[in-house]
Amino acid sequence: MLNRIKIGPKLIGGFIIVAIIAAVIGAIGISNLKTLDNADTLLYEKMTVPLVAVNMFTTEFLWEWADISEAIFAGKDRVKEIEKNIVGYRKIFAENVEIYKKTFISKEDEEAFNKYHESVKNYYVKADDLMGLIKEEKKEAAIALYSSMNGKEVKIADDLNTALADENEKAAKEQSDNNSKTANTANLIITVSLIIGVLLAIIIGILLTVSITKPLGKGVTMMQELAKGHLGMRLNMNRQDEIGILAASMDGYSDDLQKVIVATLQKIAEGDVSTDVTAKDNQDEIVPALKRLTDSIRNMGAEAAMLRKAAVEGKLATRGNAANYKGAYKDIVQGVNDTLDAVIGPLNVAAEFVDRISKGDIPKKITDSYNGDFNEIKNNLNQCIDAVNGLVNDAGVLSKAAIEGKLATRADASKHQGDFRKIVQGVDDCLDAVIGPLNVAAEFVDRISKGDIPKKITDSYNG
Repeated sequence: MLNRIKIGPKLIGGFIIVAIIAAVIGAIGISNLKTLDNADTLLYEKMTVPLVAVNMFTTEFLWEWADISEAIFAGKDRVKEIEKNIVGYRKIFAENVEIYKKTFISKEDEEAFNKYHESVKNYYVKADDLMGLIKEEKKEAAIALYSSMNGKEVKIADDLNTALADENEKAAKEQSDNNSKTANTANLIITVSLIIGVLLAIIIGILLTVSITKPLGKGVTMMQELAKGHLGMRLNMNRQDEIGILAASMDGYSDDLQKVIVATLQKIAEGDVSTDVTAKDNQDEIVPALKRLTDSIRNMGAEAAMLRKAAVEGKLATRGNAANYKGAYKDIVQGVNDTLDAVIGPLNVAAEFVDRISKGDIPKKITDSYNGDFNEIKNNLNQCIDAVNGLVNDAGVLSKAAIEGKLATRADASKHQGDFRKIVQGVDDCLDAVIGPLNVAAEFVDRISKGDIPKKITDSYNG
């Protein structure tokens, strides 16, 4: 159930439950404290106060009776003083009577007090009569009345006072016992409530903590795996709270990384740039970057295809457009262009020289520096120029010799190689074939001019 509740409501709910538990415990404590307070108030107002009042009854009653006993044998001045004291005693007695009337706890208590109060009133009548006899100095009659009252009215009032005090003391004892029981019960209830509340708070805290920290721990482990480039882990949490949403997002992200991004990069690494990827939204940065990578490689492939086609068609001046690229890709395209320049430059020179040689325009030897195979081409061209120049020079020598009539002059074929030697040797042989008969004819003419008629020419000639 906790997995279906969002973290915010979950935490707030947990705190609310703990707060409710605390409030219930507090309410139970307050209620029991109120009960104890009421019980203490009852003990004081209904038990202690009346006991004090009863004590005052007894004290004032005994003081009055003691003064009256003294008055029988006292002088007039003392009698007058005792009369004033009696007024004070009865005033205090009356005040405590009113106090006591407010503390009745039962009908029986009220009846017992009324009975006691009635006996006191009877005593007051007799006591007033006794004081009258004393003031009239009727000592014998006063003593007789005193003895009668001491054996009856005073005893009745005193016994009823004792019974009233005992009754109040008994009620106070019962109330005190009840208060103790109430206090023990309240203490037990509060203790049990506190224990239950603490246990519930601990259980709720543990459940909330486990429901949050355990899946978060898995999430941390997955993030650590992702940081290492390990994309195979999945959380697979069936939760509807924020952690479940986060876990689903992380699983989806890992799927995209593994099945889209990494898979596409692996294809690119193998030379396959046919995969088309689509951005998630306008703020997606990964897929657009991958798309730019794919497009850049595709464009480079197109550039390479264009250069290959141009080369097949003999358009050796065609170059890639390095300005369309940046960084290392620009360096690659520019490097291809530079390579083509390095390759085609010497080829163009060679083509030009061959063309000029083929047209009889013998160029000067190549003096530029080249490396590797290009230097070999340069050397071969220079050798070709030397060979052709050698032919030209020999032709010039033969031509000059012919003009000067030096018909015996021949080119040195051994200075040439291959077909060039054959050409020179052929020229020499041609001269021999042409000039040989001419020399014979010149010899015969010279002999004939000198009258030395030679024999007929027997050698065979062609043409």
